[in-house]
Amino acid sequence: MRDDTQQVLGVVKKRYRILQNDSGPQLLDELVAAGDALYETAGSLHGGSQVWWLLKLPEETALSGDLREQLQTSILLCNSHDGSIATTITTIVLRKINQTTLTWPLPNTPFTNRTKHCNTSTTRTLAAHEALNRANNYTSELRTAAEQMLERKINDGQFTAFLNQLVPTPRAKITNDRALNQRGITMADNTKGQITQIYHHNPTQTHVHGTLWGALQAVQYYSDHLATNRNTDDASADENRFKRLTSGKTLGSQAFAQALALVEGK
Repeated sequence: MRDDTQQVLGVVKKRYRILQNDSGPQLLDELVAAGDALYETAGSLHGGSQVWWLLKLPEETALSGDLREQLQTSILLCNSHDGSIATTITTIVLRKINQTTLTWPLPNTPFTNRTKHCNTSTTRTLAAHEALNRANNYTSELRTAAEQMLERKINDGQFTAFLNQLVPTPRAKITNDRALNQRGITMADNTKGQITQIYHHNPTQTHVHGTLWGALQAVQYYSDHLATNRNTDDASADENRFKRLTSGKTLGSQAFAQALALVEGK
């Protein structure tokens, strides 16, 4: 229950362990105290039943030495007061030039992990360093894949094929001279049209146009900034957008898996 409004946040079982908001980020405090990270922001979802803190790592990564392709790594800690989610630590990489969120499933390094409540300074320090190592490993593996995609040249036909595989237009189901699935056809065509516009004309794409990385970033830009986020019974559109971007369940993640298969020759 919230102390300020007396709002009930959740009904949990007796074995549920409460982690108060002032204690939640103690693990992150270890990294800040050591000079390994800085607090960026914090917030809550669902009226305070879920809370989160975001740390930014001080060092940035430039793909292939190109300062226009700066990647910034952050660590996100999430906790819930209603038992809806486990306490998790997520690595989030931001492509700074267009503010796209790269939470992509990698073959060897997960971007999110559950963590236990740490009761002692020693366990907090160990958990903090584990989170930092995972974030650095994730960024390193992501950088390797990204640079391979940056070097992979594609022509307009290959870009179109990439997009058609990612967002296939449904075959029309005709009855009485009318397409019963016209809405699905229109949605697919509109999505591909917007991504194509980004790929060819968005200023953040100019130096990566004609590369697999550019195609992937056009999809991620659409997914992050133009895809529709709706209100639901339990969350606002903004809350749903936050959860979508930090969960890795985006069209951009699907595009990354497809692009990774191309560079690996699968």
